[in-house]
Amino acid sequence: MSALELGPSLSQAKMPASSGTLQPMDLRPWEALLTLQSVAQRLRLCQDASSNLQILLAAAAPVIGAESLVWLPSESHLPFHCVGSVSWPQADCARLMALISREHDWLRNPTYLANQPEQTCWQREFSQVHQVLALYLSEHKPLGWLLAINKQGGTRFRRTDTALLLPFLGLIRFYHHSTDRLQELRDLLFGFARSLTAAIDAKDPRRSGHSERTARIAVVLARQLSLSSADLGEIYLAGLLHDIGKLGLPETLLRKPGPWSIEEMRRFQQHVNIGYTFLADLHLLRNILPAVLHHHEYYDGSGYPDGLRGEEIPLIARIVAVADAYDALSTGYYDIPALPIAEVEQRLVNESGQKWDPQIVQALLAARQELLAIRPGSVGQSFCQHMEQALQHCLTAEDVPRHAIQDSMQELALELGDSQSVSASPAHDASDTASGTWAD
Repeated sequence: MSALELGPSLSQAKMPASSGTLQPMDLRPWEALLTLQSVAQRLRLCQDASSNLQILLAAAAPVIGAESLVWLPSESHLPFHCVGSVSWPQADCARLMALISREHDWLRNPTYLANQPEQTCWQREFSQVHQVLALYLSEHKPLGWLLAINKQGGTRFRRTDTALLLPFLGLIRFYHHSTDRLQELRDLLFGFARSLTAAIDAKDPRRSGHSERTARIAVVLARQLSLSSADLGEIYLAGLLHDIGKLGLPETLLRKPGPWSIEEMRRFQQHVNIGYTFLADLHLLRNILPAVLHHHEYYDGSGYPDGLRGEEIPLIARIVAVADAYDALSTGYYDIPALPIAEVEQRLVNESGQKWDPQIVQALLAARQELLAIRPGSVGQSFCQHMEQALQHCLTAEDVPRHAIQDSMQELALELGDSQSVSASPAHDASDTASGTWAD
């Protein structure tokens, strides 16, 4: 007998009741746990709030058997989100906000139930509403409400439905809290990257603007290669910081007129190792380290520092290498005067397969017109825009300790108590068992 034949499926599992008969086991808590684990792995703090909220709502609705789930933010300028079969036009947001604000004292009790809304304001305002379960969320200030609309099958919401929604509400709370901290971190990295770029330009004034132009060129090449938006952000940062190791070289070397000696060239080549060491402990920039270290490797293995060849060279480094060479040849490089664009392109083609990845050189030729706009004196306007994109995509949910999600949920559970007391609709008498009390 196979393992699959040894017993019933989870959905058919039963447990003994006190009467001695078998009753179906409620597996929804396990389903909620598995769903929550899946959702937590899919969320990215860097992506827009709408995407994360849609993921959360779509995952939570089937867990409690709600026809629709609505996230209603307390700030009216923010969009509300809805998943499920009950439609909520954006125009209804103000009416919904007004109703939910006056229908219940949320500071006294952050949970609300109306299993027969036809006897309250709900169905008078919204004919599509038959049952409502609402949870209120705050984090030093009101954040919003999570509303479960209509129990599937026409049944009523139960006490356990609140418990099942709490972890998802905890993720929403955690996300709001974390995005604030994330913006602070982005601002810090933004200033860090700008300061480093300015320092490189100050130390090597003949190459002023080279890092920014290389970054923009690299993004154009990556887009031609159909890389993802997350890759584009990392490639921009890699181009911006690829020469960071020059900060460890003496100014006398960088500003020396005329050709370098063999010893000076060897010393200059150390900038890739210096740059790698400089950034190695910055966890958030770990994905750009291969470009910093290997952007002077050649496709035939004759480059430095490790003599990598072909696809042994990381793709991000191959892209930055071509972008670096294109800008250096077209704007002038130490003792080498600037070349006309046509000559730059021809030289890159001639060295394709020897120094440069042929596929990336072809991408450069395909983007010829777009690259012509990236010229000295025209780069400052888009710096902030590119930096914001880059920082958004180098910061992910992987950078947040997993225990932080659990801590957030525990704090939420303490605030909401044991979720056993849910207010009755004020329009109902306490004896009305169809509304304001749970269907256990």
